[in-house]
Amino acid sequence: PVAVEHTPRPQGHGYVSATVHRMNPFFPIGTRLRGHEFHYSRVTGPLQGETALAIDRGVGLGNGCDGLMSGRVVATWTHLHALGTEAWAPALVQAALHGAWRRTA
Repeated sequence: PVAVEHTPRPQGHGYVSATVHRMNPFFPIGTRLRGHEFHYSRVTGPLQGETALAIDRGVGLGNGCDGLMSGRVVATWTHLHALGTEAWAPALVQAALHGAWRRTA
């Protein structure tokens, strides 16, 4: 749950570098992710939920974070680059094979 608005100008445009900082269904904490973003929308209110990524370079959801989590979904404005994040394909397959993901603190 998050409120966003569409704007006439890009709100995030360029390369992204992020670090996974919270448990999620796809990547272990500490995994470095690289990609890009290009979006005309931005968050207009407080985030209702946890985020999975700390943004080192880029905009993401704002306030240095991206990857809003809800159940087994991690929604990001970051588009992962396959060669910059080699673990993405195996992580996706593992998440699919293991079915129900259980969150442990």
